[in-house]
Amino acid sequence: MLAAGVLLIYAVGLVVGGAIAFSMAPEGANAKTALIVPGACAALIALLAIGVAAARKKGLKRGLHIAALALMLVFGAAFSQRAMAASGSVQAHRNAAAQLEAAIESGEVADTPEARAAFFEREGAADHDKSYLANTLWGLVVFSALMFFVGLVVHPGRRVVRAMKTQS
Repeated sequence: MLAAGVLLIYAVGLVVGGAIAFSMAPEGANAKTALIVPGACAALIALLAIGVAAARKKGLKRGLHIAALALMLVFGAAFSQRAMAASGSVQAHRNAAAQLEAAIESGEVADTPEARAAFFEREGAADHDKSYLANTLWGLVVFSALMFFVGLVVHPGRRVVRAMKTQS
């Protein structure tokens, strides 16, 4: 039951991370993705947690738990890859924003929403700062790694867990 609880905590953490990213997203960002992706990941983990809790056979319980641990690694790697891309986008946006401000001050670019959007598009940069996304994704990477190691400790059938239970 402890292993299923850890998996459910991980699922809730994923949803919370998505909600944080959604709430921090600036106007114009694709904020719905911040809810959908972690929500889908959480749903898969929650299903495995239910399976771990309901499984009667130790082999099935262990197998489902190992599958959940593998998904934690996959999710952590996917969040990491996306976080690296978002981090690069943050720097590109900041550089383009500095250039835009200089261009507006010199009169080369009009200070209108359309001119700003066209400038960022020409520069190949996002028209909004994605630091909210990069920070949230890096947080999910660290959380995934932490929960993976906690999941290893509470893995069903491990002697460490049994020894802890007998000492209590």
